[in-house]
Amino acid sequence: MPVNLLPKSEQKEIRFELISRQLVNFWLWLVLSLVVLLILSLLAVFQLKLMARQVDGEIDKNRQALSSASNQELQKQVLLLNNEIGKINQLRESHYQWSEALIELGSIIPGDLVVDILTLDRISGKVEITGFAGDRESIIKFWSAMHKSQYFKNINFPLSNLEQARNAHYQFTFYINEDKITP
Repeated sequence: MPVNLLPKSEQKEIRFELISRQLVNFWLWLVLSLVVLLILSLLAVFQLKLMARQVDGEIDKNRQALSSASNQELQKQVLLLNNEIGKINQLRESHYQWSEALIELGSIIPGDLVVDILTLDRISGKVEITGFAGDRESIIKFWSAMHKSQYFKNINFPLSNLEQARNAHYQFTFYINEDKITP
């Protein structure tokens, strides 16, 4: 460090001058930084306002497009589709669920029983089934399984089903238990 031979009062003055220059430089840099920051902020605000105007313009264009005749036609189509879906839902609610009863019927038919005709009446729930069996025991087994099932009721079993011991023709009439098939 160099030795300062100036008198103490001048040394103080030089030190005060140096401190005042540093303070002035500090404040100049601070003010200059604030001015630059202010300018950048104003430019950002201006840019954001410009972008907001562009977005508002695009929104207005889209609103006009949505209110156009083609969009109104799409709205009509949507209403028609909603009406059709409502009709389908109404049909589904009034529809019988025959699948479970038919699966049950298929599972209780013995292997050597052949079904020729299966007639289903939705309104009455009446089912008529005719066909051939390998033997009389298969017909009796089928009849017994029908009585054990909860899906079938009022089973009409004519004695003519038991006339032949082999290659026997059979015919049943029974009703589907509505309590089991309605949802």
